[in-house]
Amino acid sequence: MFSVVVLISGGGSNLRALLTAAASPLYPAKVVAVGSDKAATGLEHAEEFGVPTFVVEPSRFESREAWAEVLLSNIEFHKPDLVVLAGFMRVLPANIVYKLSPRMINLHPSLLPDFPGANAVADALAAGA
Repeated sequence: MFSVVVLISGGGSNLRALLTAAASPLYPAKVVAVGSDKAATGLEHAEEFGVPTFVVEPSRFESREAWAEVLLSNIEFHKPDLVVLAGFMRVLPANIVYKLSPRMINLHPSLLPDFPGANAVADALAAGA
């Protein structure tokens, strides 16, 4: 069984779907922790399913590097086989990407880098994509 850490920044609709699926004994993965870059409402889904959470807010650190180090430490504490960015609205520093590759998946509703951000679908449709 795969252990998964999920990172979110908002309401956690993808997280909820993953937690619901993982509740089945037939599902090949278990969400072992959910992290966020702020007090996101999606953390409530994790708490509902009894999954530990952590919040690492960038504004509490003097540098992006210091934030990234603490974020990575929190992720690695849970020893995940896979890290899923499910609506995580920050670009991860290269050192985190390298350390977690190839065990990381970013869920995004459009082609990157053409349509980044929270309005990716609307932007893609407006561009005729």
